[in-house]
Amino acid sequence: MKNFYDFLDKISTPLGVTEIVLGFVLCFLGRVMIKPALFMIGLITGTLSICLMYFMLIFKATTPNWWVWVVFGFGIILGIVLGIIFFQSKKVASAILAAYTGFSIGKILFGLMPFHYKHYRVAKWCTIGPMMILLILLAIRNTDRHYILNSAFFGAFILIMGIGHFSSHYPDSWDPFALIPENGNIWDIDPYFWLYGGSLLLLFFTGFIIQCLTLKYERK
Repeated sequence: MKNFYDFLDKISTPLGVTEIVLGFVLCFLGRVMIKPALFMIGLITGTLSICLMYFMLIFKATTPNWWVWVVFGFGIILGIVLGIIFFQSKKVASAILAAYTGFSIGKILFGLMPFHYKHYRVAKWCTIGPMMILLILLAIRNTDRHYILNSAFFGAFILIMGIGHFSSHYPDSWDPFALIPENGNIWDIDPYFWLYGGSLLLLFFTGFIIQCLTLKYERK
């Protein structure tokens, strides 16, 4: 996994821009631009999935550096195929979006756990797994409210991640809540934790309200 994260660091700037654009679209325009948003989700899912499998199953220290860019190219091709599938099937895309949202919420809940629990990998997946399953099951119902909730939250989450690629005092763009100290003392929490955490909630509620108003307007 370390090699995978090292690769993400190499493409930090384009990845950050992509996260900001996709996050904004999902959070605030999830209903208005649903087709482009679903295509972008498919594109990113395919690309990162291929790269992740490459680093987990194939990559070795002796592997030539140029191989990763070949794999990245294949990932983009797969991502385009998935993007077209998601573009055509809202139900499939909504389930994938729900899985991303469940993963994001699970990571946040895990990040808020007392520090000693974080040493147990099972605690991590016992937090993330049920959230993903719950939101996927709700998404299968394919209601507009569920789609809005998922798109607004996940959009806000990756928008904050994208900003983290460029802003200072953001130690881990994959864990917005990494600023909580090891002792768990609320008074020792870095002030930037409240900035990023508050921004996430503000973006989520703003995006949710805007999309609900859009839905209400569409139904008139």
